[in-house]
Amino acid sequence: MVKWLPNSSIYNFMDFRAAFLHHFASSRCHQKTSMNLFSLKQGPREVLRVYIQRFNQVAMNIPAVSSYVLVNAFTIGLTKGEFFQSLIRRLPKDFGHLQKKANEYINVEEA
Repeated sequence: MVKWLPNSSIYNFMDFRAAFLHHFASSRCHQKTSMNLFSLKQGPREVLRVYIQRFNQVAMNIPAVSSYVLVNAFTIGLTKGEFFQSLIRRLPKDFGHLQKKANEYINVEEA
C-alpha cells in the first residue's frame, strides 16, 4: 500500500479533491499558447521542410492564433540565411503566403 497522505488529513470531500488534484497536477495536459510558437527555433542543420512541419504541428494545437502571430513567430525562429533575408525584405501578407514562399525555397533546396 502506498501512503502519501498523513493520517487524519482528509476530513471531507473537498480535502480529498484538493489532495488528489495536487498529487496529479503534473499529469495534466496544458493548453498551448502562442508563446509555444515563439520558443520554436530552426536547428542549425535543420532543413526548411522539417522546420515548417514542426512549426505547423505546434500551431495546430493552439486554438486561436492570428496569421500575424504565425508569420512573426515563424520568422523569428528561422536561421539567418537566404530565405530569412527574403522574408525581411518583403514580409508576407499572411501565413498562407509565407508557406507558399517557403515551398518555393524548399523546391530549390531539394533540387
